[in-house]
Parts: sequence; structure tokens; C-alpha cells
Amino acid sequence: MIDIDLASLLVSAFFLMAFIAPFAIQRIKQKQLTKKQDLSFLELAGKMNLTLTKTEKWRNHYQIGLDQAKKTLVYARFGDFPCQDIIDLKTVKSCSIDSQIRKVKLGNEQVIVTDFLALTLHFRNPEQANKNLEFFDSDQFPDMMGEKVLVQNWNQLINEELH
Repeated sequence: MIDIDLASLLVSAFFLMAFIAPFAIQRIKQKQLTKKQDLSFLELAGKMNLTLTKTEKWRNHYQIGLDQAKKTLVYARFGDFPCQDIIDLKTVKSCSIDSQIRKVKLGNEQVIVTDFLALTLHFRNPEQANKNLEFFDSDQFPDMMGEKVLVQNWNQLINEELH
């Protein structure tokens, strides 16, 4: 049988806790940030007395929601350049997908790389500038994680609300 003295056990426990602590602290901070972002988003919708029937959050950086009864879209981007928008869809004529892509040569193949992906809202008033709602920016994230499908779904959902 293996005998472990108390001092070795305590030193091992200390090093184990020292190894685990940074991961636990990071997880707690991430949960707090997510909760703060969710509260901020719901507070934004609540100020306008909106009931969001469809919401989506991705990358802990973006959030979008739709009140179908009031035809109002709520969008929030967190991070270094945060923004919050409330858009009355009654003022929007159409919605389209804006993507900036480039071709990169890898060996003998050409690969298409997406640098930017957004929904563009075109307003009924021609004097009002189009509004881009960012879904992906390669300056912030190195790769995409389902943003193409997400932006297509929201484009379809918004266009259905407009017609």
C-alpha cells in the first residue's frame, strides 16, 4: 500500500488549487459578463415596452431580437465598439445581406474568405442612410461559427415581417 504523508498531500492540494483557480475565475467572470449583457439587452427592449418573440445571441458579442407584434427590431453589439439599436420595421423597405469576401490562393486551390457579414436595412425614406447590423467581422474573430446561416435566417425573417 502507498503511504502519503500529510505534508505531501497538502502541497499537492495547494498546487492543484493553484492550477484550477484561474480557470474557475475566468468562468465566473464570463458568466457575470453574459448576465450583464443579457440584462442590458432586455433593459433596452423594456424601455420601449417591447416583447421580444424571437431572439438570438452569438459569440457573447452580438444579440438581436424581434417584437413581431410591434414590428420592431432590437440589435446590440458588445465589445470594443458597442452599439445598441432599436429599428421600427415600419420604416424599413427591405433587408439584404452585405458580405465582403476575398479569394485566397492556398496551394493549387482558391478559397473564399469572408471578412465581413451584416444585415443591411434599406429605409423607405430615401434620405435616411442604410443601416448595417454586423454579424461577423474578421478583425474581431478569426473564423466564422454559423454566422452565414444566422444572417440568412434573420434576413428571411425580417423580409417576411416587411411583406
